[in-house]
Amino acid sequence: MKNFSIEIVNRTPKLIYDIPSCIGQITIGSFSEKFVVPLSWWSIEDYESQWAEGIKRIEQGYSSCLVTAMTNPGNPMINWWLLYKEDNKIVIRNQMLFGNEWKKKFTQKTFDLDTCYDYIPTKAKGKVSEWIINS
Repeated sequence: MKNFSIEIVNRTPKLIYDIPSCIGQITIGSFSEKFVVPLSWWSIEDYESQWAEGIKRIEQGYSSCLVTAMTNPGNPMINWWLLYKEDNKIVIRNQMLFGNEWKKKFTQKTFDLDTCYDYIPTKAKGKVSEWIINS
């Protein structure tokens, strides 16, 4: 994808909020943001594998996601970027779910590397933060 990247920028795990974590970064056009990548549930390799698959899916025209934080379902929290293809554009939205909201959404089966795409919501209309780039 043009004008887009997601990567681990510091691979050395550190305790952040008492969870071994590293630092990632997403760049969308001129926007760039660093984020904490918790390693208590998924490994660095899990995140990177999911990102590669997520990018491949959107390039093939499917709705997709990039999971940037995943924690144990006993203390649930997920942060992900949702990607929607619209003509020759990609609409990108950030969403964070935790606690009861997480439990309501992910009740049917485990949320993991293989099933995360099953949970991508239909692109809702309304006022949300989103970025649009050329595909």
